[in-house]
Amino acid sequence: MNGHPHHLIEGLWCATLTPVSASGAIDDARFAAHVHWLFSQGVAGIAPFGTTGEGQSFSVDERRAGLDALLATVPAQRVLPGTGCASLTETIALTRHATSAGCVASLVLPPFFWKEPSDEGLFTWYARLIEGV
Repeated sequence: MNGHPHHLIEGLWCATLTPVSASGAIDDARFAAHVHWLFSQGVAGIAPFGTTGEGQSFSVDERRAGLDALLATVPAQRVLPGTGCASLTETIALTRHATSAGCVASLVLPPFFWKEPSDEGLFTWYARLIEGV
């Protein structure tokens, strides 16, 4: 596995909801409290901005800031953020940010705007993502 330990992700990992304030901004304090509660219930790691769907509702800057605020109290090794966007450029930016912050990995959606992309198209898209990160 390219020199990486095979046990980077073990145990139960779950998607997390993203609490928001009345203004629609990410509520960092409630977000961290929710994640710590999940950990206290036996969850090994979390996937914010991922499969619960609300990640696409936040801008790149909001997702970056939300991850930074979360990582102020949560070990990056227990976080696998959703970094996929409709834009490859934005996906690269978020994935690069998560990687540089020490996150163990990222959840990256396939290019969801295009209907039935070819295998070659998917390969090229992910290759560009990897090269960009």
